[in-house]
Amino acid sequence: MELDYNEALKNSPPWIKDAWKEYNKLDLKEREKTPFLWFVLGKGNGTPPYKASKVDSKYKSVSKNPNVICGNCIFYYVQPIRGLKICSQIRGEVDYEGICRFWKGN
Repeated sequence: MELDYNEALKNSPPWIKDAWKEYNKLDLKEREKTPFLWFVLGKGNGTPPYKASKVDSKYKSVSKNPNVICGNCIFYYVQPIRGLKICSQIRGEVDYEGICRFWKGN
């Protein structure tokens, strides 16, 4: 099933429009198994390269303050299909009890 992204693309930033053009160069079978959002966020190869590394973010797998943890940060979420614990600011999986310099409470 082909989804219609035309309305969403009208006010999108140029890099999204460019990604849409690139995405549409894929053959139909590839597009059917690769959702556009997944394509934009690293083309299915993990988290996007624009995210900070764990070193640059000063990530620690366990916070010294139990009230300031990844699990209660606005950037933390659990990827629904695989259950991976992910941060929208840093690459790779993170621990619920972890902490980094980007922490921002709910």
